[in-house]
Amino acid sequence: MKAYSEFYDETLSLMKSEDLKAFDLSQESTDTREKYGRNNFGQGCLLARRLVERGVRFIQLYHGAGRKWDSHSKMEEVLGLPT
Repeated sequence: MKAYSEFYDETLSLMKSEDLKAFDLSQESTDTREKYGRNNFGQGCLLARRLVERGVRFIQLYHGAGRKWDSHSKMEEVLGLPT
């Protein structure tokens, strides 16, 4: 119960936090949003920038059909290299 209560309290704290505004991309100008691209990846990059500005140290972005830049298995296959 204690762990659940702490999790609940932390969740409420986040929901009331100024940091939550990082996720509101409507605060960016139309020009900025256009420059990043009006697609999932472009807007994800914009969100990543906003999170970094607020001190988030680790951010993961996805692009395309499951391809990952940082892969820990099947590297040759993922990067299209000869095996």
